[in-house]
Amino acid sequence: MTHEHVQIIWSDTYSVGIKEIDTQHQVLLDILNKLTHHSYDTLGEQKKLDLLWDKLEELNQYAVFHFTIEEALLHEHLSDDKATTIHISQHRQYWVSINHFKKLAREDSMNIVALVEFMNSWWIEHILNTDSVMGEKLIASGVS
Repeated sequence: MTHEHVQIIWSDTYSVGIKEIDTQHQVLLDILNKLTHHSYDTLGEQKKLDLLWDKLEELNQYAVFHFTIEEALLHEHLSDDKATTIHISQHRQYWVSINHFKKLAREDSMNIVALVEFMNSWWIEHILNTDSVMGEKLIASGVS
């Protein structure tokens, strides 16, 4: 499982131009990298699963913090923007998807791979598309 993913190296490609958000994205991507690239090979099956669940929980706890900050910025500076409504609904949909994948992974530990793959692709897509548009609009409204 840990060898399928390319490590995500932070670059300007991921920057949305707002320091606080970029710093949080770096933390999120770092946790994702640890989740997908940690050497689990020497661990027993249960220990490996416990460690994966711990990392997933760490990522999701940080996601709550991050979404709260982003949404506060959106409400304060772009509350009338239709893209803001879509952006926040993507955050809500993330939790629906995460809960679905977590349920599957609890039923069969092999499904944890699907959960990790979902998280990797969701975060990259969200940062590169939705968050970059948000960054441009926030910068245009005076946020730095």
